[in-house]
Amino acid sequence: MFNKLVNYFLPLNLSEKDNLRTERIFVIVLMISAISNFSGIQLSITIEIPVIGYLLFANAVINMLLLFSYKQGFSRIIAANIFLGQEAVSFTIQAIYQGGLMSPAVSAFFLLPALAMLIVGKRGAIWWLAISLILTVAIYMYESFFAEFQIMYNIEKQKMFFLNSLLGINVTIFLILLVYENSKNKALEEVHKKNNDLISTQSQLIQAEKMASLGELTAGIAHEIQNPLNFVNNFSEVSKELLDEMKEELTTGNLQLATEISNDVIQNLEKILHHGKRA
Repeated sequence: MFNKLVNYFLPLNLSEKDNLRTERIFVIVLMISAISNFSGIQLSITIEIPVIGYLLFANAVINMLLLFSYKQGFSRIIAANIFLGQEAVSFTIQAIYQGGLMSPAVSAFFLLPALAMLIVGKRGAIWWLAISLILTVAIYMYESFFAEFQIMYNIEKQKMFFLNSLLGINVTIFLILLVYENSKNKALEEVHKKNNDLISTQSQLIQAEKMASLGELTAGIAHEIQNPLNFVNNFSEVSKELLDEMKEELTTGNLQLATEISNDVIQNLEKILHHGKRA
């Protein structure tokens, strides 16, 4: 069911040659983020901070819009950076409403480079690591030189809020790492299968080459044997004819011609013996 849903959001123009692993990870990350945002709306209502609820709802809607746009052929890199950008804005706004540097939202900043590593690659992850560090330092500098951000939710529910936030962050991290691990294992299985196929194909080619070499060798041997056998057969036929002639000459008493024929037969027999030894 889940795989069918993921495949539904994959672009229609993808082929088997494309890196489906990266494409699937991108879809799954956006789906997890959308689910996480939807689930956080109830918590925002519980701690009496509806602004964050609206923000999370907007995030979830943006995630779904990005998924549908991506399915229609929108660039994955652009969609991924839009997603990371709205997450960075969302974390910052949540940090402001939740009390600044000491809020759970600030700890979520490190999700930006982790997500970027999965969906835009190493180079993009470096940029988003820098952005997450800048945002964290900016909040620290603001609170150090201007004023600390005030908690804007029901303080009596702070422990419950922190518990839910930390659990949500941990579950989100786990799901993202699980996606990466499953995708990595699947990729390794595909590499292993292709390697086995390559070894099998190589063995078949070696066997075919051996058979071809054996065929050439056999043909050469047959040719080398056939030549002396042809001589043996030919001289045998000629000798038989000569012996028939010699019998006729002996019958008529022509001993001289019979002797000459016998000499030819002897020569033929010598040639037969030579080519027999050669074979």
